[in-house]
Amino acid sequence: MFGFHIDPTFYMLLLVAWLVASAFNWYMIERVINKVGAKRPYFERVGIGFPFVQTGHPACPQELKDVYKVCMRWIYIPFGLLVALAIASG
Repeated sequence: MFGFHIDPTFYMLLLVAWLVASAFNWYMIERVINKVGAKRPYFERVGIGFPFVQTGHPACPQELKDVYKVCMRWIYIPFGLLVALAIASG
């Protein structure tokens, strides 16, 4: 589309790196959930067990809010960049 080509192996390496980073961030979120003893009103599991935290809930501990927001940024932003790169290279 924009006149450049990227080797598919590069995309595979980026995907693997993103999966590893996502697994590490999932681990970090789980660690904080266990540390603060997260409760049902602001915490639940979705899909294959990924933790979903309602950071706007008043009972949610600040430490959990902070870690969850940072980790989710490290999961979604690189994925969005990977998709944008794939679209841009055609």
